[in-house]
Amino acid sequence: MTSAGTSPSLAIMSGLNQEAKDIITTYWGGMVNKGADTFWEVYDPANDFVSPYNSFLVNSYCHAWSCTPVYFIRKYPEIFQK
Repeated sequence: MTSAGTSPSLAIMSGLNQEAKDIITTYWGGMVNKGADTFWEVYDPANDFVSPYNSFLVNSYCHAWSCTPVYFIRKYPEIFQK
């Protein structure tokens, strides 16, 4: 990753449009690749068992922040809808 880290907003503000798209596809897409049909409250691509509650069994597996990819796809169609 570049200095934009894992923030699609920072990547877009820095003119790193492809990186912004990669962040969305890699991070949220990573959950989909692991079989998710909703987005999880906590996701660490390197650790399937991470949880803010000390047990991955009590994570929310349909969390509100899942709307993040949709926000970017709709706000920046020139980046995300190509």
